[in-house]
Amino acid sequence: MKSPRLQILLTAVPKEVITKYNRITKLAGLNLRGLEVETAASVRSILGNDKSTVLLMDFGARSTNINVIYNGYPVMSHSIDTAGFDLTKVLSQGMGVSLRRAEDLKKERGLKAGLAEAEMISIMTPLVDKIFTETERIVNIYVRRTGKRLDRVVILGGGALLPGVEEYVSLRLGLPAVTGNSFARVIYPPILEPMIKEIGPMFSVAMGLGMREIV
Repeated sequence: MKSPRLQILLTAVPKEVITKYNRITKLAGLNLRGLEVETAASVRSILGNDKSTVLLMDFGARSTNINVIYNGYPVMSHSIDTAGFDLTKVLSQGMGVSLRRAEDLKKERGLKAGLAEAEMISIMTPLVDKIFTETERIVNIYVRRTGKRLDRVVILGGGALLPGVEEYVSLRLGLPAVTGNSFARVIYPPILEPMIKEIGPMFSVAMGLGMREIV
């Protein structure tokens, strides 16, 4: 009789990186208690004990990170070198406006489909397509290898705040899509609610690290 297979999550980090963080914490007068990969921290703050199969899409400024989470653990990871700042740059060039104005336009109109946004969408489409073509590839590989389907997509990072992003992601990937809230598992005064909505998708790693020895 065959023994059951054991799945192991192995993380490798260059010694130089660990040395750098040790040096930084010592200079700050802090005691380094541990190091953790960003995805594990994000899962803790965003998903908690949720064991469904989720695609975490973190739209950062410099990269877009894709992680398939199964039973609370990352089983596939991929980083795309196209992200928020690239969209800002291409808008600036395509519309002949400053980077600051392009950033404002991106935040105001986002990925909403409408006449007012038609020019913006056409300019951003090649880069957005690159992100989602890669994302679709990762999803298809996971489904093909495991025979399992994903339950939903959770969007993180600054890109999660773009108007229309949930609808766009859901349409492209054929899955329900929601914006992640890093503060969903902590108690805060109601007066902070407007601020929490604005920063909620961007603090998943920090909140997850803070919760490490609590949950």
